[in-house]
Amino acid sequence: MLTPASGAEKSSSLVMWLGQGLLEQSMISKVLRRLSGIRSPRCVKLREKGRAEVNGSVGGRGTITVGEGWKGLVAETTQLVIRKNGELIVNGQFTLHSGGTIGVQSGARLTLGSGFANRHSWISCGYEITIGEEVFIADQVIIRDWDGHSIVGRSEKAPIRIGNHVWIGMRAVILKGVTIGDGAVIAAGAIVTRDVPAGTVVAGNPARVIKDGVQWIP
Repeated sequence: MLTPASGAEKSSSLVMWLGQGLLEQSMISKVLRRLSGIRSPRCVKLREKGRAEVNGSVGGRGTITVGEGWKGLVAETTQLVIRKNGELIVNGQFTLHSGGTIGVQSGARLTLGSGFANRHSWISCGYEITIGEEVFIADQVIIRDWDGHSIVGRSEKAPIRIGNHVWIGMRAVILKGVTIGDGAVIAAGAIVTRDVPAGTVVAGNPARVIKDGVQWIP
């Protein structure tokens, strides 16, 4: 006996159908949003397995693409979550690659310029994070401006500011209260707990300057 398909089954079947190229990418985002009941502003573009939960506000002159994948790699769930009274401002063309997560907590503000966050990166905004133009964020990077809970004798939140033309290497961690100057390079695996001067390379745990006078072209 046949029974009506559930909403999840319909969504899964449709995603498989879409994956055969029967609809354009622009249509995929619209259909997936309708099926999942997700409120997603026009400046948020969803790719395969891209998910957006927007209960706050989204503004700016740019767009953010959620769930972009590299050719030949299996798509993974990619999430953009903006809590009530949270704010996302997108001033350029920014891409959150497959498997990544961006979360903006209630009362927090995240400002993005142009660039990308590669696979499995995590940007957790509990207060204020500003990311400039042409910022390249490698795989598995964590950027976090809050502790997620209170600790006696310590401030729970502090802003992060990342300048223009910054390159952040794989598995680096950027912690609260840090300013990274224009043109800086953060080495793979670096734990950044203090300000990074413009045009320098930092590495290690905690990160320290290992080279200055650096110029790189994105």
